[in-house]
Amino acid sequence: MTSSVTNRLHAGSDRVRPSLPPPQAVRRRAERRRRSRRIAAGVMTPAVVGAVVLSVSTVTPLLDSEAPTGNAQPAPAVAGPLLSTIQELPLRAGVPPTALSSCVSSPLTWGAAESSGASYGDPEKPHVVFNEFVLRFDSAAAAHRAVTDVWRDFSRCPTPPEVSTDPLDPPAPLRAYDFTEWFANQRARFATRQHRGQSVSMYALRVARRDKVVVVIENTGEPNDRAAMLLSQALFRATGR
Repeated sequence: MTSSVTNRLHAGSDRVRPSLPPPQAVRRRAERRRRSRRIAAGVMTPAVVGAVVLSVSTVTPLLDSEAPTGNAQPAPAVAGPLLSTIQELPLRAGVPPTALSSCVSSPLTWGAAESSGASYGDPEKPHVVFNEFVLRFDSAAAAHRAVTDVWRDFSRCPTPPEVSTDPLDPPAPLRAYDFTEWFANQRARFATRQHRGQSVSMYALRVARRDKVVVVIENTGEPNDRAAMLLSQALFRATGR
């Protein structure tokens, strides 16, 4: 057994050992390893910086090519406290709000110290139009008078037999939405006194006050049972709370 082990050792000693690389090759490999470590540690040589800049400039045109083109239009600028959309209807830039009902005077004439108004609509739904108004009064008392006056005027609006209207309760607080007072109502006109079929026209009025700020949202065309939520969104935009 001893002789066989000895023979294997001698046989191994007869193998040709690989020659060592020249010093220049060793230095080049060491330099490459050092350069790789510097790059991994965040130390960028001028050549690496140039490569990164080139890659960024190559990506930028791809981002530009993804920008909307053709019929895409920029969103209209929203003035001050007004909403940008109502019920997914966009603000109609350059279109002032017009009277939607003879039962209510324009909120812009209610005596506010500051007032803003806007109209919302979609050409594909010409029968649906929203108006929004934000009114800032000099005092909470003046704002309260404006709300009660418009409620009184609206309650006196003639209601012929072919018109169906919801109960019109007086302005009252709504703590769930932090309204100092509010009221809302809808009026639907039918072709007959029996109110059969779909209504011929519809008008909705929503008014809410928070201290000295009053918001008004009115619309024609489609009924809506989210009056408090719409007014809450408008008041949040107008007052920040």
